[in-house]
Amino acid sequence: MHWPQAKMTIEYTPRWKEELIGVLEGNQFVVELTMGRLHVYFPSESTWESSAPDWAKGKYLLARTAAEDWSSKNDSDFTVDENAWIDWTRKE
Repeated sequence: MHWPQAKMTIEYTPRWKEELIGVLEGNQFVVELTMGRLHVYFPSESTWESSAPDWAKGKYLLARTAAEDWSSKNDSDFTVDENAWIDWTRKE
Protein backbone atom coordinates (compact mmCIF):
# COMPACT_ATOMS: atom_id res chain seq x y z
CA MET A 1 0.00 0.00 0.00
CA HIS A 2 1.29 3.47 -0.92
CA TRP A 3 0.76 6.21 1.66
CA PRO A 4 0.66 9.81 0.45
CA GLN A 5 3.48 11.93 1.84
CA ALA A 6 2.60 14.96 3.90
CA LYS A 7 3.45 18.20 2.14
CA MET A 8 6.51 19.78 3.72
CA THR A 9 6.09 23.50 4.39
CA ILE A 10 8.24 26.33 5.61
CA GLU A 11 6.83 29.16 7.70
CA TYR A 12 8.45 32.57 7.43
CA THR A 13 8.16 35.32 10.03
CA PRO A 14 9.83 38.75 9.84
CA ARG A 15 11.74 39.99 12.87
CA TRP A 16 12.55 43.63 13.60
CA LYS A 17 16.31 43.02 13.40
CA GLU A 18 16.03 42.95 9.58
CA GLU A 19 15.74 39.19 9.61
CA LEU A 20 13.34 36.73 8.04
CA ILE A 21 13.06 33.57 10.13
CA GLY A 22 12.31 30.31 8.36
CA VAL A 23 11.07 27.26 10.26
CA LEU A 24 11.33 23.84 8.63
CA GLU A 25 10.45 20.65 10.49
CA GLY A 26 11.06 22.35 13.84
CA ASN A 27 14.46 23.71 12.77
CA GLN A 28 15.19 27.36 12.19
CA PHE A 29 17.28 29.47 9.82
CA VAL A 30 17.51 33.21 9.25
CA VAL A 31 18.06 35.26 6.07
CA GLU A 32 18.35 39.00 5.50
CA LEU A 33 15.20 41.11 5.21
CA THR A 34 15.83 44.82 4.80
CA MET A 35 13.22 47.16 6.25
CA GLY A 36 11.86 50.42 4.88
CA ARG A 37 11.15 48.88 1.50
CA LEU A 38 11.01 45.16 2.30
CA HIS A 39 13.59 43.16 0.40
CA VAL A 40 14.59 39.54 0.99
CA TYR A 41 18.15 38.58 0.07
CA PHE A 42 18.21 34.81 -0.28
CA PRO A 43 21.41 32.78 -0.68
CA SER A 44 22.22 30.94 -3.89
CA GLU A 45 21.81 27.18 -4.02
CA SER A 46 25.58 26.68 -3.82
CA THR A 47 25.80 28.91 -0.72
CA TRP A 48 22.84 27.08 0.86
CA GLU A 49 24.16 23.58 0.19
CA SER A 50 27.76 24.34 1.19
CA SER A 51 26.74 25.56 4.64
CA ALA A 52 23.49 23.69 5.33
CA PRO A 53 23.18 21.32 8.28
CA ASP A 54 21.86 17.84 7.47
CA TRP A 55 18.22 18.78 8.11
CA ALA A 56 18.38 21.51 5.41
CA LYS A 57 20.40 19.74 2.72
CA GLY A 58 18.41 19.14 -0.44
CA LYS A 59 15.65 21.55 0.63
CA TYR A 60 16.88 24.68 -1.15
CA LEU A 61 14.16 24.79 -3.79
CA LEU A 62 11.44 24.32 -1.16
CA ALA A 63 12.90 27.12 1.00
CA ARG A 64 13.47 29.48 -1.92
CA THR A 65 9.99 28.96 -3.37
CA ALA A 66 8.39 29.54 0.04
CA ALA A 67 10.47 32.71 0.54
CA GLU A 68 9.48 33.97 -2.92
CA ASP A 69 5.82 33.29 -2.08
CA TRP A 70 6.17 35.11 1.25
CA SER A 71 7.79 38.05 -0.55
CA SER A 72 5.01 38.24 -3.12
CA LYS A 73 2.27 38.14 -0.47
CA ASN A 74 4.03 40.82 1.59
CA ASP A 75 4.88 43.22 -1.26
CA SER A 76 8.59 42.55 -0.76
CA ASP A 77 11.33 42.44 -3.35
CA PHE A 78 13.23 39.16 -3.62
CA THR A 79 16.80 38.62 -4.79
CA VAL A 80 18.96 35.51 -4.92
CA ASP A 81 22.46 36.68 -4.07
CA GLU A 82 25.64 34.60 -3.98
CA ASN A 83 26.82 36.77 -1.05
CA ALA A 84 23.57 36.69 0.95
CA TRP A 85 24.06 35.41 4.47
CA ILE A 86 22.20 32.63 6.20
CA ASP A 87 22.31 31.76 9.89
CA TRP A 88 21.52 28.16 10.82
CA THR A 89 22.04 28.41 14.56
CA ARG A 90 19.85 31.24 15.79
CA LYS A 91 16.96 30.31 18.06
CA GLU A 92 14.11 32.52 19.21
